[in-house]
Amino acid sequence: MHVVCFVFDHNKIKGLAVKIKEDTSAIMKFLSKEGIPFVVILTKCDVNNEAVKLIKFRAFSDREIKNSMDLAMKTFSIKQSIIFPVINYCHEREVNLEGDALLFAAFNEIVNRGLDYLDDNTSDEEEGIERKPENSVKD
Repeated sequence: MHVVCFVFDHNKIKGLAVKIKEDTSAIMKFLSKEGIPFVVILTKCDVNNEAVKLIKFRAFSDREIKNSMDLAMKTFSIKQSIIFPVINYCHEREVNLEGDALLFAAFNEIVNRGLDYLDDNTSDEEEGIERKPENSVKD
């Protein structure tokens, strides 16, 4: 395992069951302890949000989405830098540069974290040194 992605509907993060919150938190803590990077993707940021439907980049500044990000940070004790809002892609038939930029930002971070993990662990194994990447869970 090189990187883990947790995907949540941004509209439903507030109503997550206690068991899901607890299990997800436990998995995130385990991943951090083991040095395995992870990210959180908040999907459907444009659903029920006319401002974001019109201008996709508003996903980064919209108050409702910001509240979802803050709730995820608090619920799972994670840093904002690993949370990525994206839009719903169910009905997209053409390239949408703004919407695609959100998704590409998330994918770029996923790939970079995975590559960093591989770089760190490949050289560490060769050297016989055990080092772990920066934890994503706050202490």
